[in-house]
Amino acid sequence: MNKRSDKTSDSRFRVGGQISCYLRGTRWWAEFYAQGRQQRVPLKTRSKKEARIRAARLDGQIIAGTFQPAQPDATVAEIIEAYLEKSVTEDLAASTIKRYKPELERLGQFFASEGVTNIRGVTLALVEKYRAVRKPQVAAATLYHESVLCKQLLNYAHDRNHITTHPLKKLKLKRPRQTPAPTYTLDEVDRIIGENDTYADLFELLAFCGLRIGEARWLTWLDIEIDEDGAGGMLHVRAKPGEWKPKDGDDRVVPLHPRVARMLARRPRRHRFVFTAMPSAAYPKGGHQISDRHALVSLKRILKRLDIMDNTIHGFRHFFVSFCANNGVEPFKLMAWVGHSDLSIVLRYYSLGDADSRRAMSGVPFGPSPDGGSAAEAKQVQIKHNSNARKAG
Repeated sequence: MNKRSDKTSDSRFRVGGQISCYLRGTRWWAEFYAQGRQQRVPLKTRSKKEARIRAARLDGQIIAGTFQPAQPDATVAEIIEAYLEKSVTEDLAASTIKRYKPELERLGQFFASEGVTNIRGVTLALVEKYRAVRKPQVAAATLYHESVLCKQLLNYAHDRNHITTHPLKKLKLKRPRQTPAPTYTLDEVDRIIGENDTYADLFELLAFCGLRIGEARWLTWLDIEIDEDGAGGMLHVRAKPGEWKPKDGDDRVVPLHPRVARMLARRPRRHRFVFTAMPSAAYPKGGHQISDRHALVSLKRILKRLDIMDNTIHGFRHFFVSFCANNGVEPFKLMAWVGHSDLSIVLRYYSLGDADSRRAMSGVPFGPSPDGGSAAEAKQVQIKHNSNARKAG
């Protein structure tokens, strides 16, 4: 009798008033009643002392009402679908969700090819294998983005108790070094606009207001305020309920430079949108929005004709940020104009050209040299140095 009691006490004990701990094979489990049904939770330890500590922690969650039972098994595909639905509910931009969907589907297909269809089967080793496969296929920034998205997906599964441990908790992702984004010079922008292409006014607005192409497509005349003297005004980037909203989700206001105000003032106002496409079979009366793709094709054709380095429509936004920053616009004003709450994002667009760099350095008040030498003397010394260098060469 005593031996049986000892054996029972070794394989089962109670914690608090409601948890009973017992051995299942070589590991401890907790059994209790919560949320209307009997619960069995693995304590994931062989140590009786550690099991008691974890059970006490669990007891505290039950008392506080924060205990969440593990969810039924879910497939990777189900978690991806639920995550995308959450993204829609949280009003993520349609363009963001459009990018997420194929990336997550590709991830799910890879897991399935490795024999893993249940979300509980995803491991750090499996994700690292996926990253190794993708590395030679995509740019470093794309690989980083896909890895972050994978981590977010598993965060979602973990937060909703579809998985009890987060397999990527210890995965450290290093943001890749940003390469300078290609931009235009003011001379190049003026030459592009000077071609008087169908999209010349659009390019002028993008370059001197810093808008995204999607924001320009959804710009209506109700969003434009031009001063009576035509020398300025305000442009409103705002959502069109039920149709579209800005990428960052927030409305913003951009002041109009006089040259943009004059350009907008001379445009006809026959339709709702500021920039409209030509009449077509589908839209015989015209008035419909411009096509991103058609605008890009037109720009590429102009760049080739003018022998300007290949670039994109988004390059106008890079130009706007760089040119404004190099001409004294404060960073926080720029953030408000381009619609970013993070200064680091704005800095990604920034490019310092040699001419701007030299001009900025010449304006730094370092004062004259200690020996009192003048700029003219310094120039004579440089001329003599260059002459000697040519003779030596």
